[in-house]
Amino acid sequence: MIPRRALLAIGSLLAAVAVAAPASGQGRPTIDIRGARGEGYHAAVQRFLPDPGADRAAAELQLALREGLEFSSLFTIVDEKAFLEPVRSPALDRVRTPRCANWSQIGADVLVQGQVFTTADGIRVEFRLWDASSCRALIRGKRFTGRAQHAGRLGRVIADEIVAAVTGTPGVSDTEIAFVSDRTGDKEIWVMDASGGHQRAATRNRSISNFPDWSPSGDAVVYTSYRYRNRPWLFVVSRGTRSPGRILRGLPKDHRMYRGVWDRTGERLALVMSVDAAADIYLVHPDGSGLRNLTRNRAIDVSPS
Repeated sequence: MIPRRALLAIGSLLAAVAVAAPASGQGRPTIDIRGARGEGYHAAVQRFLPDPGADRAAAELQLALREGLEFSSLFTIVDEKAFLEPVRSPALDRVRTPRCANWSQIGADVLVQGQVFTTADGIRVEFRLWDASSCRALIRGKRFTGRAQHAGRLGRVIADEIVAAVTGTPGVSDTEIAFVSDRTGDKEIWVMDASGGHQRAATRNRSISNFPDWSPSGDAVVYTSYRYRNRPWLFVVSRGTRSPGRILRGLPKDHRMYRGVWDRTGERLALVMSVDAAADIYLVHPDGSGLRNLTRNRAIDVSPS
């Protein structure tokens, strides 16, 4: 399940869809799907200037940044061999404005410059984004901090910021996907980066777990599991402040709960629950209060959104 902002960003890639009506006697209509600017944007990314001892983190960040921009399908990275300026970024406090003509001349739409500083508990990254044609700063002096071993994550965050500055919609390379896998022999909830990397188990229930749904904050996943009394119940796995474990404890234990999805506030769930054999859709707070029927019939009602 992809968080909603990820779906919005993916949807923005299909900026124009033209359906041409077939001429008389022709077969199927032609559907032409184009990107925002046909071939997208060309980004020149200078290697971020590292502090002594930050070379490895800077290299990892650089790779993730380039991959994050390419992952958006909106950017093509300009080959460093075409640069008319140094491959490595200058110190940001020394050079206020780049020689933009040398970047637009090689076909770059935007220029990315940055530095990686060492701190007491990790690294700090500062970067700038320039419109190469107008020499206008789209992002100036934005900072992110983190541990050196998370440099790749910082690179993806910067890539998503650049996509947002250029298109108005945040990128999705730093988002995550929750999914179901039976690779351990049981159906468990797993999480991976949007690119498919860093796959790891979020549950170890040794039971049937399915239907994961991200909370709006992205710090928790609600899912269905049969781990409690061998009946379907809703659980939360969290990496934030939300308490993990079984939820909706205030509801009768003979009710079967097959699926839950968060609303946009994270304060309510749309719930598929079976009370008298028929599955209906309800609204409810995570503590089990405020239960309200949305459907009430003999049919099987599932998959709320």
